[in-house]
Amino acid sequence: MNEKFIFLLEGKQIQGTRSRQEDSFLLIPSDTTNESDLLDATEVISILSDGMGGHSGGNLASQEIVKTLATSIISQAKGKNLSQALIDANAAIRNLKDLKLVGDDAGATLICLYIKEDQYSWVSVGDSLLYLFRDGKLYSLNFKHTWNNVLQRQIKQGLAPPKQLEDCTTPQALYTAVCGDPLRLGHPDDIDESKSYVLKPGDRFIIASDGLNTIKEELESILQKEQIAQYTPEQVCSFLLKLVEEQKRPNQDNTTVIVIDVLKRLEWFRRQYGPIDCSACHISDQGDRDSQQDACTFRQSERALLAVVADGAGGHQGGAEAAQRAVRMMEELWESKLQYNVPPSEAVKLLRVQLQFIHDNILESGHNNPDLCGKCAIVILYACQGKYVCLNAGDCRLYHNDGQKWKRITQDDSLAWKLMLMGQIKEEELKGHPDQSHLTQALGGDRAPVPHINSGRWKPGDQFLLCCDGLWNQLPDELWPVQQWTPHATQTLQKMVKASVRAKHGESDNVTAIWINSVGETSPTTAQPSASSGNVFKSLVQRCHSLFRSVLRKG
Repeated sequence: MNEKFIFLLEGKQIQGTRSRQEDSFLLIPSDTTNESDLLDATEVISILSDGMGGHSGGNLASQEIVKTLATSIISQAKGKNLSQALIDANAAIRNLKDLKLVGDDAGATLICLYIKEDQYSWVSVGDSLLYLFRDGKLYSLNFKHTWNNVLQRQIKQGLAPPKQLEDCTTPQALYTAVCGDPLRLGHPDDIDESKSYVLKPGDRFIIASDGLNTIKEELESILQKEQIAQYTPEQVCSFLLKLVEEQKRPNQDNTTVIVIDVLKRLEWFRRQYGPIDCSACHISDQGDRDSQQDACTFRQSERALLAVVADGAGGHQGGAEAAQRAVRMMEELWESKLQYNVPPSEAVKLLRVQLQFIHDNILESGHNNPDLCGKCAIVILYACQGKYVCLNAGDCRLYHNDGQKWKRITQDDSLAWKLMLMGQIKEEELKGHPDQSHLTQALGGDRAPVPHINSGRWKPGDQFLLCCDGLWNQLPDELWPVQQWTPHATQTLQKMVKASVRAKHGESDNVTAIWINSVGETSPTTAQPSASSGNVFKSLVQRCHSLFRSVLRKG
């Protein structure tokens, strides 16, 4: 296990205006959504190859280079030799040509960034890009093997006359590439294999094919923006590729971008599993009903929180009793277990069991006293260890705002919802629909509840809104809360509740809502990176990854 750093990595690509995708890439560990892989990783292998040769096999050449290079590095186990891996990759292209699987002009550029614990090194051939963004500055690490660059360096070192550069008709053409022939060496440094350099927390590596040259001049200023500094690798990849596409170059090349973030291990754990830091407010209004049959609670410890909204139905006393009983029993579960940092995966099991207990308890209470015969809809939000889980039954809802817009997380249990699923009505027609109040399940109902379960990352800056149908079913769309939490959130929520009551003047329902704002610095894990393998087959990624892990276990 890496005692110092956590590595987050992602890669994405676009085809540009080319007829095919000739870039290939591979990341190991390839799937950072698997938390155990992320925590165990002491090594990172990142490979990018930009194919040449068009229909004669540039795409096959780049795939073969990535596969061979990864296999060679992994098989060496200890003391990784990037130069030997490069020789193996070059021989693999020679073999493809000998077998007539690619044309004589097929080949590819290559960049491999290798990270071992707190050090990094690389090997580079061609004109792809390798950058280090450190302390707000962008550093170009590798040498670009174009005729212009090579001749300039040779002239500076006295190895070539200045006239040779003046006579060069193709200054931007590649001087060398991985194409199966002996690698052209005008100077030993023409093939970059760096010595090991020391990582710093906060380092961000960017590896890209030359298609990124479209925005190369602006790259440093782009990365310096405060917003981009908070982006995850997945978000940075998407953002840079979007900028490339927006240029609408008629001859835009394939473009691949890989981003690797180096985070201090202790800082990562603090952000992932640190205290739950949030602000919250909750408001209830009886509306035009004779009694208040809603109930809610919000509980918070240092590292966990629980929020519950329950909406009673079935007579004045019965509905209120069902909702209050549900909330009370959820509070008991919080006091006995949930406040003690229960992992969300375990909390789901506890919450499901507790919902069944509540259901049985409501039924038993109604059986013993017909005046207490009632039922309730419920929505539950539990957060801990950087994640949240939500369970709901009935038509109480949870909404989530990631800083862009509000999104419904839950599903309703109503006849109107079924009509929507069958395509007979649209979602926007649920509000005010006569069948929306006809619930298909609820606690204390005709059958045991089967709650809907949703989950996600608990990220600083996110907002959550739990509410009964009295809010979402009555509130005019234009009065939905603003994007950003403010110190006046309680007043905002109160205005929303009052507006929902006024919207159904004379026949408005009870209204209850809890608004939660997660506070703190933006986490580096705001988006879950996905497995990335470019044009290399997924089976290759899995084989390489498995081999890589077995090597780690063997030491």
